[in-house]
Amino acid sequence: MARYHKEFRFANGVHELLLPDIHKYLLDEGYEYCEYEGEQVYKKGSGWVSAPTFVKIQASKTVVIIEAWIKTAILPGVYAGEHGIDGFYGAAPKGVLANRVRHIEQMIMNNGGVDASTPQTRQTVSQTPAKAKFCTKCGNKLADNAKFCNKCGEKV
Repeated sequence: MARYHKEFRFANGVHELLLPDIHKYLLDEGYEYCEYEGEQVYKKGSGWVSAPTFVKIQASKTVVIIEAWIKTAILPGVYAGEHGIDGFYGAAPKGVLANRVRHIEQMIMNNGGVDASTPQTRQTVSQTPAKAKFCTKCGNKLADNAKFCNKCGEKV
């Protein structure tokens, strides 16, 4: 089975605090940010007890892509393949990984990301005002004439 892969688009650009927030979340969950097989990824586990899990976040100005997978361990530290977050193989670590991925997706959507795989994506993104403003503290969408964020109270 292939890696889990999902793309989110942002009409007004990726909020500047989103990626640091995702980074902090994954570190708090016990992941290490490292290079693995030529890719910058978040990795948790070594294969001694259970299959190691991986999360990869790629971002541009208007797109964030999440990839997630577990490795099939033949022996501790010796891997044979990758599996996404669905399916029976490795159900326990996949379930934990899937919950983490869903949490990251919610963080992205709370900051204005729209799932690019849904049919409404093009319409939703094009209907978002081009000059929308967001709070620099919490990422909440602001009214055009806002002086303060109505969610956290930060002065705009």
